[in-house]
Amino acid sequence: MSLCDDCFKGVRHEGEPTGKIEQIGGVECYVATPEGNYSKDKVLLFLMDAFGVSLVNNKLLADDFARNGIKVVM
Repeated sequence: MSLCDDCFKGVRHEGEPTGKIEQIGGVECYVATPEGNYSKDKVLLFLMDAFGVSLVNNKLLADDFARNGIKVVM
């Protein structure tokens, strides 16, 4: 199986992450918290790909869930 040049190109989503890096149980996590009222008894656990917490696109996706009222821990 051969891969084309486009298989290795990525796209950086526009925007700046708004969540925060926090230590949870000794693990560095990115936490995106909704503004205003949101369900405090639910959280989305975002299991990321091989690029991990440092990839901006992952953070921006977590922020988008938070803008829609869901707290995210990545």
